[in-house]
Amino acid sequence: MTKEKKACNYDCLNCIFPKCKFDEEEKPVEESPKITDYKDREDYQRQYRKAYYQRNKEKIKEHQRKYRKTHREKVNEIRRRSYQKNREKELERQRAYCLRRVFND
Repeated sequence: MTKEKKACNYDCLNCIFPKCKFDEEEKPVEESPKITDYKDREDYQRQYRKAYYQRNKEKIKEHQRKYRKTHREKVNEIRRRSYQKNREKELERQRAYCLRRVFND
């Protein structure tokens, strides 16, 4: 005597199975932190932006690549101004890097 497998009739309101097979296929939903899990509004915004970046990382990186490519002069000017403003810190960082390379090799 062979047992016949019951086939799903796709009538979810009157399902013949104790556990629906579609429940197992669903991916678990990420639990978002509750509103009480935040210290203040800035903490909420920081965590929201972090989660958004993690969900859309590739899209954001591609957008940044395109922007840098199309606005090359503007980006270079910003970098030049930043270097001039922080010249001493930058030179110190470069010296420390050179020393690390010499003594670690």
